[in-house]
Amino acid sequence: MSMTSLIGAAYSASATAWAAGPARLYDRLADVLVARSPVPLSGRLALDVGSGTGAATRALRARGAEVVAADAAAGMIAAGPAPGVVADARRLPFADGAFGAVVAAFCLNHVEPPADGLREARRVAASGGVVLVSSYGNELDHPVKTAVLDALETVGYVLPPWYDAIQSGPAAALMGTQSMAAATREADLDADVDAVDVAFPELDAADLVAWRLGMAHIAPFVARLDPAVRDHVVDRALEILGEPPTLVRRIIILTAVV
Repeated sequence: MSMTSLIGAAYSASATAWAAGPARLYDRLADVLVARSPVPLSGRLALDVGSGTGAATRALRARGAEVVAADAAAGMIAAGPAPGVVADARRLPFADGAFGAVVAAFCLNHVEPPADGLREARRVAASGGVVLVSSYGNELDHPVKTAVLDALETVGYVLPPWYDAIQSGPAAALMGTQSMAAATREADLDADVDAVDVAFPELDAADLVAWRLGMAHIAPFVARLDPAVRDHVVDRALEILGEPPTLVRRIIILTAVV
């Protein structure tokens, strides 16, 4: 099975857990990305690449755009609010210049090489349209990650190979402003690139644990656990975590008018 297929299957299996945990973070982060558009989005036809359960779609619709979704995971599209197609971000099934806005929120860090995804985003964006891309920056570490992994390891969890491959490959290639800028140059895309820190002071320990347990590299394993074992994992993670510091996520944002 290809890397894209493995990732798509993992995300499809995570749609329900994603909505209960990670969606709270990704909705905010997608809104931060879309709010930085240098052109008005109202009335534009927008493509949400790597749409997931619709974080960027909701942000785009709130600004008056009409949205089409594309994702490698059919289960994610089915859980989202917009009509969509299953597609590889490197080979989008749309004509040149079909969209007035193309948004890829935390998607191209799954694409190898990321520049191929940037080229496709540019190809399907109309002249005068906008391309908006985000990825995670160099991590501002948070103890919830270790707490959840330590709790999961007590019941036999092992990180899936595709996750390690992403972290050492395309995710690393977009993890800083310089590396994102290098990818834009490789894709022949004239863009502005910035790092932005987003805080989540409203999330308590239970929210943070739900975030991590809902991630696609963890959720399918958790879903297979007996409910009592699942409760044990949550309780153990909360015990290890204790009173957590405020979560802050550093994101890299690319904006380009084409």
